[in-house]
Amino acid sequence: MINERELRGAIRSNLPRLRHGRNLTQEKLAEQIGVHRVTVARWEAGEVAPSPEALFNLAEALEVSITELGKISENLPVPS
Repeated sequence: MINERELRGAIRSNLPRLRHGRNLTQEKLAEQIGVHRVTVARWEAGEVAPSPEALFNLAEALEVSITELGKISENLPVPS
């Protein structure tokens, strides 16, 4: 199990890559999952971690597992 700080880092690393792979803007992804674009930007910046519900919605919209969305890379910088 990863802690909130590690989750923020994993999301910061994985979300932009996965979003771009689906040709989605922050705005379009935000619309799909029912959040504001600024929320997606804050997740991608590693400022905050998505709620459990938002993680589920992100994984569904990006057609990946929650595990893949939160996967930690060895070279991942962890936000402070």
